[in-house]
Amino acid sequence: RKALKENRIDDDIERGRVELSLARLLTERMNNEEESCALCSALIEENPEEMEAYEILEWTFAHKRDYPALLKLWIKKAEIVQDDTQKQDLLVKIATIQEEILHNEEDACETYRQLLDIDASNSHAALALERLLRKLGQFKELAIFYRQQVDYAPDDSIRVEYLHKLGLLLARDLHEIEEAVDVFGNALSIDANSVACKRAVE
Repeated sequence: RKALKENRIDDDIERGRVELSLARLLTERMNNEEESCALCSALIEENPEEMEAYEILEWTFAHKRDYPALLKLWIKKAEIVQDDTQKQDLLVKIATIQEEILHNEEDACETYRQLLDIDASNSHAALALERLLRKLGQFKELAIFYRQQVDYAPDDSIRVEYLHKLGLLLARDLHEIEEAVDVFGNALSIDANSVACKRAVE
């Protein structure tokens, strides 16, 4: 610690290792989270890919239940990580805090959109985004979402399911009857035996 303050460590890599060790010590043994956070934040500013510094800050913010700080950190980390699986894990955590803790549902919608941009088949993100858009009454955005899901559907049964949802939304919430009829017609051209779509056009 004294060597760091007196700037007696010339090698940047070695200095970073010492700072990380000190930050961990300050957090785990000395209960000095403020100085630890300052060290880790400075390290990330110098090297945004310093993952150990993120880990220390994550533990500290979670321990303090400082959710806004944890959210900001995870957003920054999600911009850095290259692995899609890690990025998706982070985005799920971000959306959970946005929706369930901070009650910022519009931001959560955007995060679920980011998840679907990475993996269009992510059923968790699709269901969550659908639920939130309906809850917020964002029916035009929900229609766009349904059209995208029709395009990304892995098989005809799911494609027909989303066409049915889109048709009902157009008819009941957006009052676009002619377009709704066209959508149901598209669904029936894929599956002429769809009971739900037949009922919808009767």
